[in-house]
Amino acid sequence: MANRFKGEVTVKAEGAEYTLRMDFNALAEFESLTGMNGLDWAQNAETGDASVRDIITMMQCCLLRHHPEASRRDAGDIISEDTGALMRLFQASAPTQKESPYQKDTPAGK
Repeated sequence: MANRFKGEVTVKAEGAEYTLRMDFNALAEFESLTGMNGLDWAQNAETGDASVRDIITMMQCCLLRHHPEASRRDAGDIISEDTGALMRLFQASAPTQKESPYQKDTPAGK
């Protein structure tokens, strides 16, 4: 089961269930494969500025933690069947302070 506070979401594609994790390991792998800054890419992708090739690459990088055998085709199948998966990954990897179990409620400015 996916742990949202670790940047994880669960998706289904082609009859299989996958747990995706967007963390620094996934971002670093993305950087190694593309030569792009992973954090900058993610910020641009959230506004719709991302190529299909790079989206599939990021999805494959997010599969590595739980599914190291997953192929580029698996990543493409996931995004084809669940176009909202990437946005849910972005949300899971950056929970708000109120959502995070690791943050205490503190007054603004503290």
